[in-house]
Amino acid sequence: MVHSAIVDQQTLERFLDLVAISATSTREKPVADFIRQRLEETDIEVTEDGAAAAVGGSTGNLICRFRGGGEIMLLSHMDTPLDTAGVQPQVHEDRITSDERTILGVDNRTGVTTLLRLLELAAADPTAYQPFTVAFTVCEETTLGGSQALEFPTGIKYAYAFDSSYRPGAFIRGSYGAMSWKMVIHGRSAHAGLSPEKGVNAIQLAARILDRLPNGRIDTETTFNVARIEGGKMSNVVPDRVTVSGEARSRNEARVESVITEARRTMESVLEQSEGSGEFAATWVFHPFTIEPDSAIVKRLTQAYARCGLTPEDHIAAGGSDANSLNARGLPALNLGVGAQNPHSTTEFILLEDLAMDLKLAQVLVGKEGAVS
Repeated sequence: MVHSAIVDQQTLERFLDLVAISATSTREKPVADFIRQRLEETDIEVTEDGAAAAVGGSTGNLICRFRGGGEIMLLSHMDTPLDTAGVQPQVHEDRITSDERTILGVDNRTGVTTLLRLLELAAADPTAYQPFTVAFTVCEETTLGGSQALEFPTGIKYAYAFDSSYRPGAFIRGSYGAMSWKMVIHGRSAHAGLSPEKGVNAIQLAARILDRLPNGRIDTETTFNVARIEGGKMSNVVPDRVTVSGEARSRNEARVESVITEARRTMESVLEQSEGSGEFAATWVFHPFTIEPDSAIVKRLTQAYARCGLTPEDHIAAGGSDANSLNARGLPALNLGVGAQNPHSTTEFILLEDLAMDLKLAQVLVGKEGAVS
């Protein structure tokens, strides 16, 4: 058994248990089962929604209601970006790392640990806490599909996602939105040696289009990326089909749509001057959001930070999270820093003091005044 003077033994053990569970997007059931097992002898009401069908996964989101659910919802996602199978956690004097052969799983087993421990503590001492809801979501790392389909209870007014790699005290009150796009370029196949003049090379057409598309950072708040190209068959065949895909993202929703429209027009313009044809499609992956600094949800958070001895620090993020989905659905949501540092890499780590502070913050957010300190 590993002991630490910085974080309580139960929280440390829960984290080590959770990172050892293999559960990537659409395969989160083992984590959901672990949560159910830990809560099965408590009065916490645990239900599973219908998100499994929406995302094609092994489980839906888990919704855990304490004393009816209240008006505040805390979230964390059960999937990791890469598999944690075979992880060997290393508990150091001040932090937890992997042995760098795998990721550790800090994103987001940190949040799951925090909110599971919160539920356990609330079940053990119900008079110290207000009614609240915890949602453990699926597919955050791939599509945000879990939070997009989340069947959260009526009466919820605010949501806080425990998911950002920033340290406790920081929070994301605004985020970019992103649209994915895909173009399919059609040429005409022919024998590349015997009759190349009878062919129309789809790869060459795609190259002309890509040469005219933007790349990277377009302005201070907008990016465009060509992410994948697929096409061609054999070296002696003029390729007749190429698929190109990527994304555009910005803080400004209209800006994303205008960049996507320009990409479509560029494709059409090039193809009009050739014998090729094409199709273009785009869809929102997540919408941008901005929450004002003087809003009720921010005030509640900053008051909790003050009680924890933390200095609030707000950010605008280029990445998406479950908070994007909820804001798009009309539920104010912030993404909170939990200290899951160097996420998506084999050098991930969590400071023990941050793991302890995450739990304290969660307790203060839903604790009765003076009951939790």
